[in-house]
Amino acid sequence: MKSDSAFTITPVRDFKIVTESEEIPFIRDYARSAQKYAVILTDDILPIVAEWPYTNVKEILDKKKLTEKPVAMDISPNGQYALLGYESGSIAIIDIEKESLIKYHKRNGKPPVVHVAWGGDSQVFTIVDEDGALYLVSCKILLGVAALRERLITFMNPKVFVQGFIFNSTSNWMLGATEESLLYIKLSDEGNCTSSEIYKSEDINPPRFTTDFHKGQLLVAVCTGTTLVIYSFNEAGKSTQLSETFIPDNIEHCFYLGNRVYVLVLDNHTLQIIKASGQLAEICSSDELENTLKNARCMFANHQKLFIMNDSSMFQLSFLDWGTVLNDLAEQKNWGECFEIAKSIYTGNNLEYFGLPSSVKKRCSQVTTTMKFIFDQAITSGDNPKELLKGMIETCGYLEMFEFFSKDLLKFAKDKNLLFQYFNSSLVEGEEVITLQRYITKAHLDVLFTLSPQVVADILLKSNIIEKFAAKIAQYALKTSNDELLLKIWIDVYGDYLSPLLHYQDNTTKLYIYLYKVFFGEYHPTYAQKVVVALWIFTPINNRFPRLSTLIRKDAERGPRLIKEFYKLCPIKMLNGNDLDSIKMVDAVLHCIIEYANTMPREQVAIKSPQIYTILAKTGKIILKKNLQIPTYSLKFIMFWIFNDKQNIDVREQLLQLINALHPEIVKLSELEKECEAVGFSEILTKFYMKDKNYNKIIQLLLSIPDRRSRIFPFIYDLIDSEPDKITSAIEEHIQVLILIDAAKTAKLVAEKMPEFHRTVMRKDIGSYTKYLYLKEMSKNPDCQHLVSDDDTMEYFVLICQFCPEEALPMLKTTSCIMFDKALPICERNRVVDACVHIHTMLGDNQSAVQMVSEELQQELVEILHNKKKCRVASLDRVGDDKYLRVPYNTIQLAFDLLAKTPSLGTKLEEMWRDIFRAFQLPMYLTAKIPDLETKKAFNLCFAYFIVELIQRTSGDFVMATLHRDFSIIPELQMREILLYVFKHFDYNKMLSTAVTALLLQDCKTLRVDASLVKNRAANIWTTRCGICNQFITGQGGVGMLVFQCGHCFHNNNVCGKHTSCPVCKGIAARNNNAEMTLSKRTMANRARALQRVEFGLKKNFGDEQDDSASGHHIYFLPEYPVKATNKITPKFADFLPPANSVFSEI
Repeated sequence: MKSDSAFTITPVRDFKIVTESEEIPFIRDYARSAQKYAVILTDDILPIVAEWPYTNVKEILDKKKLTEKPVAMDISPNGQYALLGYESGSIAIIDIEKESLIKYHKRNGKPPVVHVAWGGDSQVFTIVDEDGALYLVSCKILLGVAALRERLITFMNPKVFVQGFIFNSTSNWMLGATEESLLYIKLSDEGNCTSSEIYKSEDINPPRFTTDFHKGQLLVAVCTGTTLVIYSFNEAGKSTQLSETFIPDNIEHCFYLGNRVYVLVLDNHTLQIIKASGQLAEICSSDELENTLKNARCMFANHQKLFIMNDSSMFQLSFLDWGTVLNDLAEQKNWGECFEIAKSIYTGNNLEYFGLPSSVKKRCSQVTTTMKFIFDQAITSGDNPKELLKGMIETCGYLEMFEFFSKDLLKFAKDKNLLFQYFNSSLVEGEEVITLQRYITKAHLDVLFTLSPQVVADILLKSNIIEKFAAKIAQYALKTSNDELLLKIWIDVYGDYLSPLLHYQDNTTKLYIYLYKVFFGEYHPTYAQKVVVALWIFTPINNRFPRLSTLIRKDAERGPRLIKEFYKLCPIKMLNGNDLDSIKMVDAVLHCIIEYANTMPREQVAIKSPQIYTILAKTGKIILKKNLQIPTYSLKFIMFWIFNDKQNIDVREQLLQLINALHPEIVKLSELEKECEAVGFSEILTKFYMKDKNYNKIIQLLLSIPDRRSRIFPFIYDLIDSEPDKITSAIEEHIQVLILIDAAKTAKLVAEKMPEFHRTVMRKDIGSYTKYLYLKEMSKNPDCQHLVSDDDTMEYFVLICQFCPEEALPMLKTTSCIMFDKALPICERNRVVDACVHIHTMLGDNQSAVQMVSEELQQELVEILHNKKKCRVASLDRVGDDKYLRVPYNTIQLAFDLLAKTPSLGTKLEEMWRDIFRAFQLPMYLTAKIPDLETKKAFNLCFAYFIVELIQRTSGDFVMATLHRDFSIIPELQMREILLYVFKHFDYNKMLSTAVTALLLQDCKTLRVDASLVKNRAANIWTTRCGICNQFITGQGGVGMLVFQCGHCFHNNNVCGKHTSCPVCKGIAARNNNAEMTLSKRTMANRARALQRVEFGLKKNFGDEQDDSASGHHIYFLPEYPVKATNKITPKFADFLPPANSVFSEI
């Protein structure tokens, strides 16, 4: 922004120039040190020096000591020495502070010096002479005496070193400035050097360079015309481009002010303050500044000020410092930007401001002092207190203003009723939450606790201060009954899993939730902490287990899972030796179960408390796994459970056997055969049945229990050799179920152990599907194939056609024993189309095959519509992706493959294509009546896909003729949509000009009812008439046809085709011959020409609402050679043009 208040111009008091000559010398160049001196090169012999605060500018030496005018000059980085170069090739070193000449070094015979530059450590400098020689001179100054050692580095173009310097003598690199670029020059220890171009100017004006050091880095600003590019170099010489800025006016001077800030003097006598990042900070402009810059003889920058010298005085420009910037933003109530600048200065992220002290401690102190005053202004401003409070809280976190945050801001929040925003910003959502949480004290918590308990809990749970004030927050949580806070403190802070149990012991629901979180949820306790929970649950009270009983009674789903987790903890070692092992835990669980079960009738236990049976099953697994004794008092209930539960059959059966082994006098298995048979205890029953060799019953028993079916075949294999007759009889009784359970194992059993049984299986009525599974495995297994006869194969083929038709064709091709005449009616009866096609093809009856494919395609499409399936197709290329249209799509591919192999015999092939085409008649007619628009679109796309493929396989003439003859019943709008999909597909695939030509020609034949046939030597040509001149459009002379969306045609020339919309539809075309059509023109137009090629421009947008005047659509008939017409028939034409055909209605 432009400003005349962002700077001040003040004259330097007591300023005077002291020289031996009376006239003020002409100032040619200047050089200044980092802090104290500015050395100005004039047209006089001696340079003049300005010492801070630049009140006196004087010559520091006697002219008798130096007798020639210097042409090059530089000041050492430490500000102590000045280096002068002369046309004689000599150099001089001056001690500026002592105003004495240290060294005048004559370099006899050397060319004139054109450039000198100090190195970064003030112990080396470079000399460049007129011949382009680059010298490196080491300089050691001690007690006013300088020792110089000069070394030639290389010869280069003398124009290279317009400016140059060495950053560090140990780094062995330097920068050189040419008339158009900035070069990086690397010096080797052997004296060689290599250079690379860093920046090249494309401006006609030569670039100017400004160099300065900032925090160990060299900043180089390159000014070229209206461009400012800033680079940064580290000690190793690696460069980084910081910014590139375009200025609207030419840059005359560029000065570095410090803190990575530059001031640009423009040719319109204004200043721009630019940061090294390229950001424009300020535009300085005023009449006083303009006059000062116009009269300037010399300018230099130091101490973040710009000094301007004219003939008799010196002025200093001081720019607004950071404090003034912050105060100005505060006055403008731009709090957001003010706070951001303060944070960036305090943290050191952005120090591109004036007036900042170099000391970090001092800088931070000044920022906090300034911001305290600005915060006071913000509090009294009354602007949007919520946003203001949030901004001040975040800034306090950055600036570490604890006292202001704790007192002033807290009071402000109370006064404005913004305590929630205060604590939410400082503890939950703010950017400086971690810092601000350290400022929270117990006094803050007392204020926080005045809010609603739910709000307090939400803030505390999201913060990280609970551990710091755990005791105080726990008291508040107990007082307000906030369980979530209590659990957070007990578990996360103290790792106490016992206190929640005591807290929830009277609330069974919350106790369950807590226990579930401990073992399966969000908590992650250690083994020792889980043991504490288990011990509390299993602690007896008055010889009872009320806590465990509560778990068992409460929840049917989670209770058994918790009991299982408790079992996993066993054994639990106790210090007093009274360990909690599996025996004690099982005993406690059984006590609680029986106690609870005794409160209700036994018959209702499974209904009212199904968890009892589940817990008993888990307890039974523990008993079996660890071989525990079953308490005698629980036998009666366990026996009741064993014979009444419907699940866990393995556990119950094993427990029954264990009880029989432990208490044979109580439980006798021989007396429980009927009970075991009722519940399906197969192992026990197998022992009973094996005594009588009742294998039939054993197999029936194993088949009836899903979990035991895997034991059937091992059982059969064990007995098939020893008892073949009885086991074969049992197998025959259950062969159907055996095949359904595992047909592969059944087939293998028959082939390996009982091959004669195969014929029994084939004769037995076991169901078609069962026999299909059996024959499938027999045919697939090489070890079983020798049992399969030709009759079996034929029967298997019949079953395949019935249950798996996709496997019929592969079997037909690979099996030689299946006769085609027998297989064909089977395939036709089961609608196995691909197999039927193969048989017809092999028999040479392709027409019947095509007819069958056509009927199948029609039936598949009609079935989709009849069953009201919802088809969804995105585009013409994705027809086969729809799950319902995939089958018709495959049938279409089958038809194409079949017809591709059919020889062309007269019109038979065309009739076959027409049969496939007509398969779409009924489906497309039915789609016109369905309400589902997406399904209708899918069918239209499917039909369009068929047309596209058909055009590429046959001809456009055949397609258009068939559409016109067999599909006229389809509504016109639907046919338009179908053809639209066709044209879009051709256009998308860049096939329009080649594939649609035949369509357009065929449509042109029937476009006019008054068309006539013209015969000549070359071709039979259909022609039509122009709607303006009523003459033939023949392509004579390269004049093509102009066709509008309505379908009316005109000569494409300046006479008939000059309209942008159809003149016939507008009613302005004459029906008689145009007066401008002379006899010779009509004669030329009536000559017939061969139609060789059609080029068509398709509109991108279609639709009935498209304006006819939007664009014309040009069809060019380009004949390759002229043909004279003979035997020409004179036609008669109607007076009016008929409506256009369907193709042209969309073109």
